[in-house]
Amino acid sequence: PTLKGKASEDIIKVESAIQHLIERLNISNSALRDSEAQVRMLLNSTAEAIFGIDTDGNCTFANPACVRMLGYEQDKELLGKYMHQLIHHTRADGSPYPVDECQIYAPLISSEGVHVEDEFLWRKDGSSIPVDYSSFPILREQQIVGTVVTFVDITERKKAQEYQQRLMGIIEATPDIVGIADANGRTIYLNQAGRERLGFGTDEDLSNKNISEFHPADVAQIIMETALPKAATLGSWHGESIFLTRQNEKFPASQVLVAHKSTTGKVNYYSTIARDITRQKQAEAQLNKYRVHLEELVAERTRELEVSNKELESYSYSIAHDLRAPLRTIVSFSQILQEDANHKLTPAETSYLNRLIGAGKYMAELIDDILDLARISRTELKPATVNITQIANSIASRLQQTDKQRKTEWNIQSDIQTVGDEALLTIALDNLLGNAWKY
Repeated sequence: PTLKGKASEDIIKVESAIQHLIERLNISNSALRDSEAQVRMLLNSTAEAIFGIDTDGNCTFANPACVRMLGYEQDKELLGKYMHQLIHHTRADGSPYPVDECQIYAPLISSEGVHVEDEFLWRKDGSSIPVDYSSFPILREQQIVGTVVTFVDITERKKAQEYQQRLMGIIEATPDIVGIADANGRTIYLNQAGRERLGFGTDEDLSNKNISEFHPADVAQIIMETALPKAATLGSWHGESIFLTRQNEKFPASQVLVAHKSTTGKVNYYSTIARDITRQKQAEAQLNKYRVHLEELVAERTRELEVSNKELESYSYSIAHDLRAPLRTIVSFSQILQEDANHKLTPAETSYLNRLIGAGKYMAELIDDILDLARISRTELKPATVNITQIANSIASRLQQTDKQRKTEWNIQSDIQTVGDEALLTIALDNLLGNAWKY
């Protein structure tokens, strides 16, 4: 009975131990299932593509992001497939990509992770996408059983890089000075043209240079105390400045400063574009020299012209006086002859005498016109609104008074106005209407 009782106790202990082990196993399995569910949830929710391969290179799992980026609809289209042949078989230039050079499989051999920044993976439809990927070994009991690969589509990143490269190509090719400085004025970047013009080497480190060091002291004070604060407040500043080279050479420049701010309005950095205007300033100085010389020439010619005008005026009056005397004699004696001998002259002789008197009077009028023209050329213009109709009516009335018996029809449009010198316009109209009246 003693042995039997002891055996029963042992059986009870064994059953208890087994039950305890089963409970612990259930707890472990539950925790494992929870862990697997959590991992699965993470894999499914991450935006980064993830897939695994075994030691033969076949796909063991693929998250939704991976399936989507590679152009598939379900992960079963990838599971069990030889991934190199499916997505990594060809380089970007179209040449074959040997599997022994494939970095995705490198951890299977080296046991070390790899990161590749610029390669292409091929999609279901035959198109390719640029990717940044990493591959790490999967270890189980210190044995490599596969690799896990993560990748991201860098199409937009490459576009941004290409745009940046084109932009930098333009900036580096421009002959203008282009620079970038941090919010404190410390140099971040200076293009090749700026380095050459300011006397710095292509690879010389300028990070310890403040932008104030690129200007003479007085100009630097304006840049730091006026230009930068104005750019920070208004967004930009534009003006003329003076740069100072490493060799202490000064040159003028037309400069623009721009403040680049964060979403909170804080200045992150400043950029500047400056153009050397030395030749422009030299041209302006030369042009100013020519302008001063031209003004001197104009003043000299004006003085000469005034002297010539005075001489011409004196000459005109002298000629007019010399011509008027014999004309008066001719006209006067012709009129006397006409009055005293008119009854003795034949009609033809009377006609000749009238023509002689008329020619003399016409010559006198020509002399008066020459003198009037001389006076007009020296008259200062006084522009004003002038009523042409009133002037024409006044002249027509005066002409009509000279020969009241003459029947004339005047056709003058009402209220004609213009801008000009009233005195000169009156003389011009008087000559025009007077000639029309005479001839």
